[in-house]
Amino acid sequence: MVGPAPSLMSVATRMPLVQVGESKLSSSLLALRGGGAVGPLDANVVVILNMVMTGLYAMEMLFPSLTHPSAKYFGAPASPWTKWFGLALVWVFGLTWTCKYKFGVSDVDLLKWCTLQCLSSVALQAYEVYTKSFKTKQPLYVLSPLLLLTAYVAFS
Repeated sequence: MVGPAPSLMSVATRMPLVQVGESKLSSSLLALRGGGAVGPLDANVVVILNMVMTGLYAMEMLFPSLTHPSAKYFGAPASPWTKWFGLALVWVFGLTWTCKYKFGVSDVDLLKWCTLQCLSSVALQAYEVYTKSFKTKQPLYVLSPLLLLTAYVAFS
């Protein structure tokens, strides 16, 4: 009788791609697992903060008459794109909520995903500031601390 086929993860853990000896570099790389904390802000708290802030930002975009987000962030008159952006934020919130509470994805893995999202936003905003192709009233120092916090907690 033949047993079940081994999973991809079990095969991958038994067959390392590169043999790394015990060195300072290898122990530093292995320590890059995530799960750090900044005072009371551990991975769970940062994920919940991220979901709350995403939800509030989505509400602001979906109901533009409350805060006038186009004028607030971009100095432009009201535009229908804010509702589409708000809907996209609702999807991000829903995906994060579902991954965390329904599928049990770890907080550290969710923060790694949030770091990628935030890094792409900061990179795009930095490019637009550098090329002067888009005038934003939100400076880079508003989003950069969030990027640094999620990256530190996710990868430290």
